[in-house]
Amino acid sequence: MKGLVRKRKDGRWEGRVELPPDPITGKRRQKYVYASKRQECQKLVNDIIYQLQTGTFADAGKLTIDAYLEQWFSVYCKKLETTTKEGYKRYIDNHIIPYFKGKKLKNLRPIHIEEFYNYEREKEYSEKTILQIHRIFSRALKHAVKNGLIPTNPCSLVDPPSPDDFEITVPDVSQFYAILDAARNTEHEIPVLLAGMCGLRREEVFGLTWNDIDFKNSTLTIRQVVVPVSGGLEVKPPKTKKSARTISVPADVLKVLAVKKSIGYVISNDGNPSHPGNYSHRFKNFLASNKLPHIRFHDLRHFHATLMLDADIDIRHVQNRLGHSNITMTSKYQHIRPKGDVAVVEKIDQYLRGGQNAGQKQN
Repeated sequence: MKGLVRKRKDGRWEGRVELPPDPITGKRRQKYVYASKRQECQKLVNDIIYQLQTGTFADAGKLTIDAYLEQWFSVYCKKLETTTKEGYKRYIDNHIIPYFKGKKLKNLRPIHIEEFYNYEREKEYSEKTILQIHRIFSRALKHAVKNGLIPTNPCSLVDPPSPDDFEITVPDVSQFYAILDAARNTEHEIPVLLAGMCGLRREEVFGLTWNDIDFKNSTLTIRQVVVPVSGGLEVKPPKTKKSARTISVPADVLKVLAVKKSIGYVISNDGNPSHPGNYSHRFKNFLASNKLPHIRFHDLRHFHATLMLDADIDIRHVQNRLGHSNITMTSKYQHIRPKGDVAVVEKIDQYLRGGQNAGQKQN
């Protein structure tokens, strides 16, 4: 570490310390301090050198928050999944940067972050949105600490936003019958069966190909998903190892699949992957046009989870079938289960075998 003390023409003493290169840009950096006496200036220089030697020095200089976030995103987010990266970019560009643009990173304090969150609340953004902003901002500032730009992460000194627990909607058996009855011989029949009877996520339904279905062994394998990205679609492996799985398929679901068997993707008009985001909108319109209560397509997966638990299937088997990365996620369904129906699985099997007539009998 090099330090220099000299007297300026105006009579003040100036201290200069050579800093390590900028951790992001690699440019040379120097720290200047000033005092009225040489002894005071030398002490300031010695303090900086000591901080550098002990790893406690932090100085972002004139670096602004927006400039840092842009640098951080280009360096640290480069290896993220496309969908994750695009999500980060939206939160940074649409929320954090507009509020903090031009403000120096070294001056950022916890109170400024609290004021920012209150500003977002005034704009009527949900606590869930603000929590996601908090997580991204905190992750970026954590790297600022590691790179010696700021001494502490001010986000760590702020209470994270606390959104209310999401209320999961679970269709009951009769509602599922009604949806499946209306979906028969339409584009919705296979998606409803795969989500409601096999527990597949939307992106898994749209990532399924006919080669992934083993009719001989009555199984299907989740090996890829289709997700919307800027400008199109991305086909990629499932997010976790647990999500990549092989599960058994009910015989009556296989019968429907066998009739419609083709090549390429299961949910497709021409064998190519379809857009899952557009499907959610079509599913919503399908329910409305049939005067059925509104649910999300994902709620059919919730139905499958509670169906298994109501049938007294071991929770670890439920976890594996749903592709949950940990048992905690699966256990949440134990608290939202509708009243147990010991004959649920038999009823659904009867309905599937009987088609529309079974649905009419149930009603």
